[in-house]
Amino acid sequence: MEARENKITKQVSALEKAKFFLSLDPERECFVNKKMAEIKGESVPIIGNLRLNKLLQITQMLYAAKKGEYLFSERFLAFDHGGIIYEVYHDFHFLVDPQNHTSSEGLNSSLKTFLIKIFNYFKTYSNQELEYFVHEDPA
Repeated sequence: MEARENKITKQVSALEKAKFFLSLDPERECFVNKKMAEIKGESVPIIGNLRLNKLLQITQMLYAAKKGEYLFSERFLAFDHGGIIYEVYHDFHFLVDPQNHTSSEGLNSSLKTFLIKIFNYFKTYSNQELEYFVHEDPA
């Protein structure tokens, strides 16, 4: 039981992984912050937020397939266009600002390499292709 507890406490949050993905796109070419939607009277960025949550979902799927365990403990909330991590979705407007620090101190080098590979492979996918990829996962 003690080893399991240690494994959980060392796990880095989905939010930290999201920050790392954002740090890989300082010019915001992938995580665009220009398209806005009005939801309940507030302008909310949707395009980059969708992409970021899709990458987190893909990362979780591929890591689980490779290692047999989840990369982060946060659960995805189900929506029509796929799952979201609420904290990432909610804080996207703050996270996407290149002025904000996107530290990756808690990520080891092998995890960074894994995340970089995922980012580089999927960064050219359209939003629809990312959505399709995620929806094809039986989980």
